[in-house]
Amino acid sequence: MSARRPWLLVILLVFFPSSARADDHTASLYAGAAPIPGSLLIGPHVVFTKPFENILDGSLSAIGDLSLSYGTEDDDGKRIIYGGGLGWSFVKEHLHPKFVNTIHGLLVGVNRDDAPGSRNEFAGVIGYELEYLPNRDRSEEGWGIRGQVDRVFQNDDKDYWRFSGGVVYRWKK
Repeated sequence: MSARRPWLLVILLVFFPSSARADDHTASLYAGAAPIPGSLLIGPHVVFTKPFENILDGSLSAIGDLSLSYGTEDDDGKRIIYGGGLGWSFVKEHLHPKFVNTIHGLLVGVNRDDAPGSRNEFAGVIGYELEYLPNRDRSEEGWGIRGQVDRVFQNDDKDYWRFSGGVVYRWKK
């Protein structure tokens, strides 16, 4: 078994260092499509984020995550990932004020519906998300687009990548 290193997050932190507070919004809701590479599984991915106003100047947030994937992968016909965790958002204001970078860690349950029956497993997720908010320089409220990449670590050595892209809406305080 190879060593599992979150090398992608380290690289992102080097290239996108924090230099300013990330946000001034109450909550955000994201919805997009999430195909799973190497399989024929695809489905919706929904994430709700709530920043902690008094911790790290609003850069730390609670995250709720749900994705439903349908299709075929070996004998896997449906996969539901649900759970939550923490995210840390950062912005490099003087270079890219309309982009919000976030790294996150989640503890999730994975329900896999395969031929012998349904089974539930626990998993860990580390990931990165990038939001483009075209009106962020004028208001913290509004629509944007978001891309997200996650690495899902399961006990059965079937770790996999989850990619998603879609729209995000952020509510102002």
